[in-house]
Amino acid sequence: MHRSKRMQVQNKRSAPVITLTMCAALLALFCLPESAHTALVFDRMRLEAGYWYVLVSGHWMHIGWEHLLWNVSALAVMGTLLEQQSRSLLLSSVLAGTIAVNLLLLLDPSIPVRYCGLSGVLNTLMGAILYTLWRSTQSFVVIFIAGLWLAKIAIEVFLGDSLLTSTEWPPLATAHLAGALGLPLALVINRSITRNHYEHLVPSE
Repeated sequence: MHRSKRMQVQNKRSAPVITLTMCAALLALFCLPESAHTALVFDRMRLEAGYWYVLVSGHWMHIGWEHLLWNVSALAVMGTLLEQQSRSLLLSSVLAGTIAVNLLLLLDPSIPVRYCGLSGVLNTLMGAILYTLWRSTQSFVVIFIAGLWLAKIAIEVFLGDSLLTSTEWPPLATAHLAGALGLPLALVINRSITRNHYEHLVPSE
């Protein structure tokens, strides 16, 4: 499939359906009763008891309206930008970010017993957006923005706190770093998807 044909197909994707669906899921999960919140957040004790689903559901749960609105807003903006470029890269970034943060949760014993929130995964999306912008523009503005983003993460890791949000639970700043480090995995997954399935998804003329 030629690049021009791919761009024609992508330009038809005006509505960010995947992003809107994910935002709606965040809002719906937040409205669940307290008992469901307790069951769905990442909880090390529940994980050790065999409830492996918390490694997925925990990323989609939030503590408090401020925590939720920050992440829903960021997902709406970054998800839309990335989805307009490549739906497969958006999905690959969500998957890779989930894997990267989960590795942190599983391998670092110093992490608090409970964790929730999408901010770690959102940093994978941020990296993917900057990657696509750099590929298309080669602009030093992109490098400058990337530098600010990485500096923010470095400061958060050094302080052990989030610069933009506050929650009732202790923040896990290293999750933002893990999400950023998930970018190479996202690119590998996306390349595999496009290589193996693109001809089947887009009919040839």
